[in-house]
Amino acid sequence: MNRYNSARLVLLLALLIITATGAFAKQVQKADSAGIFELIMDRVRESHLTTDNSKLEDSVVRYSAKLQKDGRFKDINYSDRAQTAWTPLAHLDRLGNMVAAYVKVGNKYYQNEKLYADIVSALNFWYDKHPTSTNWFMQQIAAPQRMGVLLILMKSGKKQLPVDLENKLIVRMEIDGNRPDQHGSLGTGANKMDIATHWIYRACLLKNSDMLGFAVNQAFYPLMLTVNEGLQHDYSYHQHGDQLYIGGYGYVIVEGMTKLASFLRDTPYALPEEKKHLLCNFLLKSYLPTIRGQYYLYNILGRGISREGSLNQASFAAILRRMILLDSDNEKIYADAIQRLTGKQKADYALTPASTHFWRSDYTLHQRPAYTFDVRTASIYTSRNENGNGEGLDGYFLTDGATTIVRNGDEYYNIFPVWDWAAIPGVTNPAIKEIPRPSPWQTPGTSEFAGGVSNNIYSVSTYVLNDTAYNINTSAKKSWFMFDNEIICLGAGINSEAKENIHTTVNQCLLKGDVVASERGNAKQIANNTNQGYTDLSWVLHDGVGYYFPEKSSITVSNQIQIGAWSSINTSASDRLIEKGVFKLWFDHGVSPQNDKYAYYIIPGVKSVSEMQKHDYSHLSILQNTDEIQAVVNTKANILGIVFYKPGNFSNDSVSVTVDKACVLLIKGFDKETPELYVADPSRKVSLIKIALKTQFVDAQQDCSFTVYPDAYAGSTVKYTLN
Repeated sequence: MNRYNSARLVLLLALLIITATGAFAKQVQKADSAGIFELIMDRVRESHLTTDNSKLEDSVVRYSAKLQKDGRFKDINYSDRAQTAWTPLAHLDRLGNMVAAYVKVGNKYYQNEKLYADIVSALNFWYDKHPTSTNWFMQQIAAPQRMGVLLILMKSGKKQLPVDLENKLIVRMEIDGNRPDQHGSLGTGANKMDIATHWIYRACLLKNSDMLGFAVNQAFYPLMLTVNEGLQHDYSYHQHGDQLYIGGYGYVIVEGMTKLASFLRDTPYALPEEKKHLLCNFLLKSYLPTIRGQYYLYNILGRGISREGSLNQASFAAILRRMILLDSDNEKIYADAIQRLTGKQKADYALTPASTHFWRSDYTLHQRPAYTFDVRTASIYTSRNENGNGEGLDGYFLTDGATTIVRNGDEYYNIFPVWDWAAIPGVTNPAIKEIPRPSPWQTPGTSEFAGGVSNNIYSVSTYVLNDTAYNINTSAKKSWFMFDNEIICLGAGINSEAKENIHTTVNQCLLKGDVVASERGNAKQIANNTNQGYTDLSWVLHDGVGYYFPEKSSITVSNQIQIGAWSSINTSASDRLIEKGVFKLWFDHGVSPQNDKYAYYIIPGVKSVSEMQKHDYSHLSILQNTDEIQAVVNTKANILGIVFYKPGNFSNDSVSVTVDKACVLLIKGFDKETPELYVADPSRKVSLIKIALKTQFVDAQQDCSFTVYPDAYAGSTVKYTLN
């Protein structure tokens, strides 16, 4: 063989090898894709087959007895089109248990022929009947997600569903389940992720790689920092416009993202590292701190607080177990939280001091091992609490400075049907009987000065109340100074033209044990079912929380039974009357107050009357409380907090501070040679504030630069070290 022919032979062999290798690679790629679909569906099945066999067997007995020959359940109204509590959805939920019993090894209905026939009959009925709700969520998220899981579960059954039935149910998932808009997008925020989830299910059922890639991209897309709906730059969460939703829709994001990440781990579709980092930050910086023990703080749940049991987050432990698999670096934090959520450890277990003002949401969260405290407001940049879908009907005042004070976490659990919604803790408002109900969605706040400053350990929040709608006609300057063992709450410039008495509510929570009040140094236990007014009250103690009043004021204490029904705040809820003992404490500013004020300290973790009587306030001083300046010093922590509502000067024997713009600031180490200055602009409109500070060690002027709205960091804290 000559050299030319040898070369031709080598080339021919190479071409054959390349061709064969390419074909083999395509076969391997195809096999790998098929394997990935099965792997994902196996993980979906595993996550939905956790119910005990005994419970599955019981559910089959109960539901089969209600199933008619045509595949309907006799007790479900399939013509119901309700916005919430849509009853036809129970059809799919019941089928979920029946299908789980059919495919799960170990129960007596495993691969049962009669059960299989019932499942087929019920699925055929669902397709033919095609129930619909007036709420898009039911059609585009709730029903398609459930159907996807049902079909994936049935793929592992002894008998597969009839091909034509499975195919038409998959097509129905697409028709009902939202198609991409002109930009190839599936909605926004948590809703986008929810819609994409059933696209992932459908892609696996169809073994469609292109669809799976698109769906995964859409599902993980909301894990990004945004100034629109979704995860904010301060790690709070917004949905339905600029509305705080760390709970509710924030829960949907965490639950959905961790679920999908666990399904897709170790595949080409796994959660990208940078998005996992954002998810972890959301959990660690905001979500977990808003759970005390087993319970949410009510301020972060939006209209969801009108749903019975909604504050209970014990089940979140299962999600944190997923996080341990996804984020081993923070395993101890998740494990400690699981101990609290499951009740194996107390609410204070493994908590560390932290304080954060979420400038994107007008929300401050202050945590200590002994307690958690928060403040929620709304400004022209954020939305008031919504009352959509007939839920959260009486929550109008929730964004006017609502505060939560919790030690165990359950202080407000299911109190809401009996709550006096004109007496929300922290809020100054008329004592009206009928709560205003504005447009259900995205009602903007009215305050042009709402915000706070924080150094991550201490915070000051402030809120200029100016509500002229619905005959509220009330204004006030309100601030909260958050330290270690005390929170100081100030109000000044309280004016109103409303016809009702103006109240500032200190707290309204579940009554637990005795209420003790001290007037002129005389401490007495308040008799049960009492509503008592005082004019010279020193302090009140209830359920381990003390309330100290440094000035004479008109204050009322109540420990009465209050009556209400969930239906009063949620149209789809029960109208059964409920009675609960409620502790309520408030200032009465009278009718048409002019430039009135209030001051009170909250001291959580007081164990006894004796401890309350001996509590040392010497390190705390209210230096000024007017409609121009509110200032508090904590000498133990070396912290001075000041709110300037207008340009001006604050001075005393040890410090002088002058500002040329309204602002809020903290000065840490004001008696040191290099004090730290933390400053924020609650108006979000100012690009430069000049601050002059004089102490025995420092005489300095600092030009403080800020970003202004709509920049993502407008309103955030800026730090300067002075010398």
